[in-house]
Amino acid sequence: MTDLEAFIRWQRLLLGEDDGSRFSDDLLSEALRQALQDYAAALPLVRSVEQAAVAGGGQVIGGTADWLFPLEIAFANLYGAGDWLIYHGVLTHHLEGGAVRLELQDQPLPQGGETLRLTYAAAHSLEGLDGALQTTPPAVHWAVLAQGAAGQAALLRCAGLSEAQGGSPAGIDRLRLWGERTLVEFHTRLAGLRVQTQPGLPLAPAMLRWRLDAWDG
Repeated sequence: MTDLEAFIRWQRLLLGEDDGSRFSDDLLSEALRQALQDYAAALPLVRSVEQAAVAGGGQVIGGTADWLFPLEIAFANLYGAGDWLIYHGVLTHHLEGGAVRLELQDQPLPQGGETLRLTYAAAHSLEGLDGALQTTPPAVHWAVLAQGAAGQAALLRCAGLSEAQGGSPAGIDRLRLWGERTLVEFHTRLAGLRVQTQPGLPLAPAMLRWRLDAWDG
């Protein structure tokens, strides 16, 4: 059994379903995909790559298909100093075919041939989901991830029923309320895990949105 299959069974247990009549494998996989994205926003993998820089602000860094957001950019041997210089200026970034393109907009900029070190937050994977060969969240966090996936599945099911204009309105409302409450608890648990394990990382855009959700009520 793959980890994806195990998580699908886990989601059905949390949702109180045995036969898959309401929650298809595809729906539960999509819910797990969304929960994994939220998990990665709070507790990303931290990766570092080095390569020779080109002169100027435009840099393309390969091997970064799992890119989420930058943590640190540094240049080695700038001006012959022999040390790493951390870049603190403005930058933009986006993915291009499995590589991230950085546009550094302030001085100092790297000189051609210098070593550029990029440390970044990376996405997580789960064995069997989207062809992944391994599961990167630690096993001690799997129950939290399963909870988030079940909450997402409930909301996806509600959206599908609303679009189809079928099902009991009261039943849809109960499922939606359960899904929303489950996701609130999921995000609260993620925030707690983050404080325990990765307190120094900057907040990802998704976590900033969670903060606004609390104000939105």
